[in-house]
Amino acid sequence: MADVNVTILGLERAGASFGLALKRYMAQKEASHRFTIVGHDRRSFNVKEAKRLGAIDSSASNPADAVANAHIVLLAAHYNQTPDLYQAIGPALKPGAVVLDASPLKEPSIGWAAEALPAEADIAAYMVGIAPMLNPAMLYDLHTEVEGARPDLFDNSLFILAPAADCPAEAVDLAAEFGRIVGGQVRFMDPGEYDGLAAAMEGLPVTLAVALFTTFLRSRGWDDLQRQANPSFSALMAPLRYQHPESIWGLLQHNRKNVARRLTDLIDTLEQLRDSLESDEEGLALEAVVVEAAGKYEEWEGRRLANRFEREESDMPQGNVFSSMSGMFFGRRPKKSEGGAKK
Repeated sequence: MADVNVTILGLERAGASFGLALKRYMAQKEASHRFTIVGHDRRSFNVKEAKRLGAIDSSASNPADAVANAHIVLLAAHYNQTPDLYQAIGPALKPGAVVLDASPLKEPSIGWAAEALPAEADIAAYMVGIAPMLNPAMLYDLHTEVEGARPDLFDNSLFILAPAADCPAEAVDLAAEFGRIVGGQVRFMDPGEYDGLAAAMEGLPVTLAVALFTTFLRSRGWDDLQRQANPSFSALMAPLRYQHPESIWGLLQHNRKNVARRLTDLIDTLEQLRDSLESDEEGLALEAVVVEAAGKYEEWEGRRLANRFEREESDMPQGNVFSSMSGMFFGRRPKKSEGGAKK
């Protein structure tokens, strides 16, 4: 059984759930690796709660100390902390360490990693962008606090890998097997493609929350409006409740062109809806749009909850590629791929 040191940077729901998923794996009879988990978070409460839950074995007060002995580093902190964390851990990483970056955007993190991580052959460390989708059972759970951590948070859903083109194949293989160990179904994606999709599924909802609340704040009727807020309104405001303002800014600023394109599409749709409201007295066109949207949403929801889509979600062989860990950590170092990472 190989002993693997893991450090988790960021101990809210996602980070702590990584730790719990690794603990669950080790409890299986067929487990072939033993993980020792160190955690770090700026909030002492998150660290204490992660220890209470059993998600981590120990903690470190600063990022550099936390990663000093790590074979794998899971970066799951607030997005506004990501650039500083790379600068802090770069000099402290041991040769061959792999950073699995769960930040909401991939291309910016690839750039930060290239600047901060050692690249010389004998001391190099590596970064793979990851994007674990949540267990379908958690689709409507918007909480992100550490108290919501659970070992099956990533079960029965996609575990997307978005490595840089020159990322060593061994590091990518390691990330893929890690995704399967925590319960995901591995799928590869180009970092730029991922960020384009993230503009729609992450950036646009955040933009809507900011825009809608700003519209109401500037309204003359805000004093009355705020008294009538109910779940319909609160659900749309979730990004403002659960995300740090600087993280929201980073999500939009670092992906601004993609978000702007998605916003243009949304504005076109809103203008069509406005025209229907103004000119279609019988509301037939509006009714058609609402009925179609509700029906198609129900179809999509069924597919997402069952995690069954039209195409196979895994484009990665299901063998035990985690065996490459012995080479990664106990002698052989990955080499840069001439043709890019495996896709």
